[in-house]
Amino acid sequence: MRYLIFLVLFGGLFSGASAQDRQEVFKEFKDSRREAKILEQKFLSPDKRDSETAVRENAGVFRILPRETYDNKRLFSTLGSGGYYSFYFRMHEGGYGSDLILHFNNFETGVYGCGWMADLGKIALNEITKEISSVNSLVNYENARDLNSCRKDRHSFAKEGLKLNGTIFKGQLPVVIGHSYIVRSGVFGYYDVLTAFQVHRKDADGSLIIFWKQLEQFETPRRNDSQKNQPSDAEILLKTKNWARLEGFANLQTEVNDGIVVLRGTASESVLANAVQYANDAGATKVINLVIIE
Repeated sequence: MRYLIFLVLFGGLFSGASAQDRQEVFKEFKDSRREAKILEQKFLSPDKRDSETAVRENAGVFRILPRETYDNKRLFSTLGSGGYYSFYFRMHEGGYGSDLILHFNNFETGVYGCGWMADLGKIALNEITKEISSVNSLVNYENARDLNSCRKDRHSFAKEGLKLNGTIFKGQLPVVIGHSYIVRSGVFGYYDVLTAFQVHRKDADGSLIIFWKQLEQFETPRRNDSQKNQPSDAEILLKTKNWARLEGFANLQTEVNDGIVVLRGTASESVLANAVQYANDAGATKVINLVIIE
């Protein structure tokens, strides 16, 4: 697909180049990129049977690709070639808070911020609650809110793992089909979420079908937790009204209640990431993402 795009551009620019010709070439270029993105999303999507099963189990579902297989092929415009996934943003694009990475039959978390995970074994996803001791340990892990403390823990306990109330948490764990995991992952200035996920099955190409559910969203962690006075809901909402002037923000709606911002509507991946950042900068204690990616 990338070679096709190059040929379209090269042919158009080499042929003689009136302003109208160049605009037509540019349109073809944009359309080709859009077509490639649609094909990528189809390739990354779970099978229909997986989606139907996830609905019955009241779970989210996504496919994650083995990064070592597809990243080297340079077929994808998506950074990470489908080997990353963000539970918060609900998308594969690397760099937007990738809470889960798959490579060489291992999961990794906390790459763009900080995170820990544990393998809970063969337990049903709907049985995992915050009342379980191991899950509760991550709920009460205070260092998740502090950049320096969390990263010090990741460095200090990189090999043996972080032990909390008898449970060992690690930044990287092997994939076991049928097992369920918990992960607390956050990106400072964006979000902090606690998620349970289960490896539902593995396809022939090494890609995994993951069922998941969010257990908790915490207040947004800050790089400097000496937070200034909390702005009122009205002040936060007033700042977000300026978004309407920005390109791509027109279809976003904002609600604010007790400092918590809820984002709804539709947006591109980059616009959504910016909106979350702007809402946090406006003083939101946390930003709940209900936006549909266009």
